Amino acid sequence: MSRPVEVLVQEVLSLSQAERARALDKIIEGMDADAAKQSEIDTAWKKVAAERDAAAATDPALWLDGPDAVAQLRVETGLK
Repeated sequence: MSRPVEVLVQEVLSLSQAERARALDKIIEGMDADAAKQSEIDTAWKKVAAERDAAAATDPALWLDGPDAVAQLRVETGLK
């Protein structure tokens, strides 16, 4: 079970300056890693979007308007 942020902040503030600096370094490392993962995901989705745009540009038969696309998904997934 996680602790509320307010509790964590109070605990961090009770640490020495050196310990707070180490904790902050670890938090920033984690945020940098999360940002790098998100950047990879964003890049992959941009590639997929560009490929889909290129395919649609060469074959307009691939185009579906919103309601038709939703209707097709409902049929394919069995949702009503």
